[in-house]
Amino acid sequence: MRKHEYPFERKKSKTKLNVIMKNCLTFFMLVVVFACEPSAKNDQESTKLSPEETAQDSLFNEMMAIHDEVMPEMDHIFRLQKKLKTLIDSLQNEEATDPGMLDSLTNYNDDLQDADEAMMHWMRSNDFEFEGMEHEEIMTELASEKENIIVVREKMLNSIRKAEDILQQIETP
Repeated sequence: MRKHEYPFERKKSKTKLNVIMKNCLTFFMLVVVFACEPSAKNDQESTKLSPEETAQDSLFNEMMAIHDEVMPEMDHIFRLQKKLKTLIDSLQNEEATDPGMLDSLTNYNDDLQDADEAMMHWMRSNDFEFEGMEHEEIMTELASEKENIIVVREKMLNSIRKAEDILQQIETP
């Protein structure tokens, strides 16, 4: 005789299988989570910095904050150069152009170009690789580069201010 299978019995066995699978999956996920936790703690312990490394990081972050402050101004410099170049080109085509004004505009444009090049040079010349260097050497290098980026910042901001001033004078008669 054949044993009859009722639909509810099959459903019950599938449900049991689903429960078993869910429990296995949950158990596996818990094992993975707890297995990873100690390594996260080890990572935190290994990232504790010495006082020297903390000082280096602090000086590096100060330097990069100055860079990050003025880096967006590179686009502003480009736009000002474009305006000045357009103005210079149009004034060169006019017969009654004041040569002093043309020279001034050219100088302001050159100042913007110098500021742009100063930032590009600063970025290209620094790889900030300190492998094998002593703490004092690293601090000296970072302090020097911080001073250099301060000079670049001043050059950029001054050239922008001068170019904006002359453009404002020309645009508002």
